[in-house]
Amino acid sequence: MQTVTQINILSVQEQATIYIDGPDHDSIQARDADITECLENQGYSCLRFSYRNQTDWPNLCRAHSYLFGEGRS
Repeated sequence: MQTVTQINILSVQEQATIYIDGPDHDSIQARDADITECLENQGYSCLRFSYRNQTDWPNLCRAHSYLFGEGRS
């Protein structure tokens, strides 16, 4: 599968992609799932921060502290 995407943040060293998904992603969730699958098949982790779940962003950062650091309590 070949997919074109615009990654918000790419860490080649950590093999991670980060997307900040706004309202326009509500109508393309299947496409986003295909992109995630494609990236994961190439060995990349794919993190998506959704505008709908902004209160969960700190938990997502803590769960991936290898990318974001330990942070403050």
